Amino acid sequence: GGSNRPDTETAVDAGSTDTVMGGRVTTFALGDNVVSVDILDKPDIGNLTVNPDNTLALVLTGTTDDGPLSFSYNVTFADGSTQSVAKTVDVQPLNYQSGWSTGENIYMLETDEHGGLVIEHGDVHRTVHVSNDATALSREDLAKLHKVGKDEVTAEWLMSREEYGSTPDLALNEELGAELWNALTDAPGSHWLLLEKGHDYNFPIIPRDAAGESELHPLYIGSYGEGSAPRLMNEVSQGRADQNIVVEGLEFQERFFFSNGDNLLLNDLAFDGHGVVIQGTSGQDLEGITLRNSTIYDTVKDAPSGSTWGDSDRIQGFFGSDINGLLIEGVHIDHTGWEEGYSPDWDASYGQTPSKMSQNVYLQYDNSDVTFRDNISMRAASFGVQVRPGGFIEDNVFIDNNAATNAVGGNEVSDGVKDGHFSMLSGNLVTSGGAKETTQNAALTWALNSSPEATRLDNIVAHLADPNNPQEFQTKVGNGGATSDRNAYYDNTVVYNWMAQNFRNGSLDRNLDKNVDNLDTQLADQTTIQNFTAALLGQSTATIDDLGQYLRGQVADGEIDDVTADDILAYFRETFDPNWSGERSAAETLRFIPSDLGDGVRWDNRVNWSTEDLPGTAAGDSIDLGGNWVVFASVTADLQDFAFGSDGRLNVTSGKLEISGETTVGADGAEVDISGAGQFWMNGYTGAAELDIDVNGGRFANTGELTGQVDLSATGGQTILATSGANLSLDDDSRVSVVGSDAKVGFDGDDGAVATLQLEGGRLDFVADENGFSEIGEFRSGHFDDEPNVLSGIDMGDGVLGIDITGLNGAELRDTLLGADEILGNFSTIELIGLADNQDATITFDYEEDEVSFYVTKVGDGEGKVQTEFLGDMMDADESAAIWDVLTEGQGTYSDTDLPDIEINPEDPNLFSAAA
Repeated sequence: GGSNRPDTETAVDAGSTDTVMGGRVTTFALGDNVVSVDILDKPDIGNLTVNPDNTLALVLTGTTDDGPLSFSYNVTFADGSTQSVAKTVDVQPLNYQSGWSTGENIYMLETDEHGGLVIEHGDVHRTVHVSNDATALSREDLAKLHKVGKDEVTAEWLMSREEYGSTPDLALNEELGAELWNALTDAPGSHWLLLEKGHDYNFPIIPRDAAGESELHPLYIGSYGEGSAPRLMNEVSQGRADQNIVVEGLEFQERFFFSNGDNLLLNDLAFDGHGVVIQGTSGQDLEGITLRNSTIYDTVKDAPSGSTWGDSDRIQGFFGSDINGLLIEGVHIDHTGWEEGYSPDWDASYGQTPSKMSQNVYLQYDNSDVTFRDNISMRAASFGVQVRPGGFIEDNVFIDNNAATNAVGGNEVSDGVKDGHFSMLSGNLVTSGGAKETTQNAALTWALNSSPEATRLDNIVAHLADPNNPQEFQTKVGNGGATSDRNAYYDNTVVYNWMAQNFRNGSLDRNLDKNVDNLDTQLADQTTIQNFTAALLGQSTATIDDLGQYLRGQVADGEIDDVTADDILAYFRETFDPNWSGERSAAETLRFIPSDLGDGVRWDNRVNWSTEDLPGTAAGDSIDLGGNWVVFASVTADLQDFAFGSDGRLNVTSGKLEISGETTVGADGAEVDISGAGQFWMNGYTGAAELDIDVNGGRFANTGELTGQVDLSATGGQTILATSGANLSLDDDSRVSVVGSDAKVGFDGDDGAVATLQLEGGRLDFVADENGFSEIGEFRSGHFDDEPNVLSGIDMGDGVLGIDITGLNGAELRDTLLGADEILGNFSTIELIGLADNQDATITFDYEEDEVSFYVTKVGDGEGKVQTEFLGDMMDADESAAIWDVLTEGQGTYSDTDLPDIEINPEDPNLFSAAA
């Protein structure tokens, strides 16, 4: 909506050694009259790219090296002359040893057009509806119905009768539902526990050691029916290794405690009175913790631990410790650590006195990769958010906290060096400074506090007190400061009317207004949170408490929130940000430009994009990575065209990216790495430059004609080579490698169209682990819900089949390599590696069953021989003329007299991706 990109370029002297900051982005200006720049040699660490304005971006994010670093480039000037430059820079040691928070460790699923989670289930799935309504099935009901004793109606009995609990009309009561849920979660699965709305419950919804089937197919705990959100009356206290769990649409009346596990996603929840504690134990980090679109309110203690209230009675709305990959997004946190009418001198006969130790959100030093965005944090006893490790803090609203935010950067490990992260505070609003005074106050009416080298971009600090309420100025005592005095890397924060009485001497202190040139002060004095709330509620006046009460009613209802942080930010930006123009509506091609204000690698950091908003903001957006190395995480984006540029790289770790148009790759190729819960959907690829696709988890899906040069390796997760209506063709320079037994590879769809894999001289490599191979065939991904509705075909053409059995360690194995509705043709060459001289192997081509299988004897039961056998006619169309037409279009015929060449233990192990 705005354009506030500052000029932070460093002019390059080709003959000197420049100093650059370790672990950060440096932008180099190359002088006037530059027409183009070509990179000749990239640096040994990090990446070097050319920006659209012919500056250079040296991106050292993710690196920890220091010392000399060399690279070279060629410059062409307007007069046609050229200059080749060999450049050495001196990389300084990182002052923040954890570098930038890149978001790559976040756990997040695909979202729909309204921001709701898209929940899929896998192959191990059962839905359990539970209700405390009188009509829910009890043990007695089922015993009577089946004419058995009550003691026979057990969890085991229910496990074999899947109809019970599967639908709302066969919902189980809490006692039976809890027993069945505990039994189901003894082993990993993507089961769903659904609690009927309008009722209270009291049982452990997250059993010990519960685990989802995978990152994409989590264990899911949610709700059904009409009415208010189900209320959990018991404390959720989890201390075992749970993983891949989503909890959504519930209200908690006691503390939520989670202390050992990975990939927990909490969404659309209400926490009333007791807060959330998520912390690792015994030095064990938690991985991938997400809290979004939820409310935490009135987190207070009922009584002090001693005779008076004190700092030892600290309590947090959200406490996080030992978390790697923490996302807090779209959360409303209100009124932590104090009660109205408290005693400033800590008298225990009154409600809890606010302490400097009680925060709305407290993130301990030992967290890493922290993202805190789009939240509303208000009326905290002390800080709205305390980010001890530093992190990415974007688009939050802080209202009436004693202090708004503190991004520290970790613990100091040596003089000026900390073990945490660089911090970026971008697009935040601080309004109404809290002044909850006690005899031991440490911070009153603080706004933005951050460590040295932090970026403070496009923040607004306005109205410590309501300018339309003169009496409020008499109650606002403190004035801790609008922004910290520490040396920021960049700071253009707007400061206006941050004024209060000095709590030490009673004088009226005012921070200097900053960056308010041409500000309409009359309009600014009417742009207050009180007036925003009054307009929201349709009243002439309103209070901050009115806003807090309204926001609480928006969560755990399954509905879209009608007021978010973005709405409040837009209201203030229209007055205080002269560049604000609202959300972009016209589609553009966004260019990735690593910003030295921040990480230079995050897809979800708008300063890295030419439009200063995110791809997908407008329908039809396309993007150009420009050869940069980018982390895609936590968001869902549907785009038209996708240009990698030369040596562009995309690391997809969560969320979903879908390309409906053309994908292009520059001369030096490109790479996509997919892991975790990340999804990358691509409408084919036809280019001559190599596109490397590595699927270690998550999902890759080809939805179009993929005929270009590709090197695809699947070691885990899901690889849909072709959805219904799509095709993957491998020419002489392309291959697909299926590594190990944990990957799902092949075809899926929902409309019955043809999906094919065709080898036109390319390679298929299968690399075994101790359990064998992963098959290429139809499989249920979960995206299309039901079993695959697709006509699958494989043409082996004149391709090469590689089989590596080293991982079997000499064991016997019979396994399927290929399976489809129709398989035809033959390989020109079979290369087998890892066969002992006292083992035999057989590769069977069965054209009647349409599968290719492999058998190897155990060591000692053979003579080092390999044979092929053929069953049926390799040109016989058994299943579908539609598949046959696609597979044979433009092809010749095959004959079983054209037997493949067989090479045992080839000398070049790099033929196989696992060894390469």
